[in-house]
Amino acid sequence: NNYAAAKLQGLTEDLNLSDQEYQTGLSIMFVAYILMQVPSNLLLNYMGRPSLYIGFFVTAWGLVSALTSQVKSYGGIVACRFILGLTEAPFFAGILFYLSKWYTKKELALRMSIFYAGSLISGAFGNLIAAGILNGLKGARGLSAWQWLYIIEGAITCFIGVIICFILPDFPETWRLLSPEMKRVASRRLAIEAAEADVDEEGGMS
Repeated sequence: NNYAAAKLQGLTEDLNLSDQEYQTGLSIMFVAYILMQVPSNLLLNYMGRPSLYIGFFVTAWGLVSALTSQVKSYGGIVACRFILGLTEAPFFAGILFYLSKWYTKKELALRMSIFYAGSLISGAFGNLIAAGILNGLKGARGLSAWQWLYIIEGAITCFIGVIICFILPDFPETWRLLSPEMKRVASRRLAIEAAEADVDEEGGMS
């Protein structure tokens, strides 16, 4: 959302971007985003600490977004957008994986719906929020309005990333605040559901 809003606030003029160069900057983020998702979830599962892992990448995501305000050229915006894709990918894929470690299929449907709704709401209101941030900031402290957009929303994201590190529970088997008995219960309920899914029509196990 920021990239489109920044275009309306002088990004292409300040960086002398052609339409093709702007579209390349738009697309390159999704290349990194797609490439990073599977390796990221493998690493998240290996690490076992989503509070630190997701919190770190959300903070990095915000930092890269904020630093995008300082780019001066086409090469700079392409590089920032690619790195943004690398740092943003662990969040969406990671949250879906994270939820699946806590909830059964029946419970998961509601949680997934809420998560997807949040994503859609952010898309719906992102440009309105951007308009509010950009209003009156053009030229403030020598920066363009689109630069302020990246700085403010990037800083907010960094702040949220730090909070995640402290408040997000880890996986059931690695969360230190969960008692050994509750860890067994959390793991057992998912294991039972997985075993039930493996039973075929004849009653044998696949």
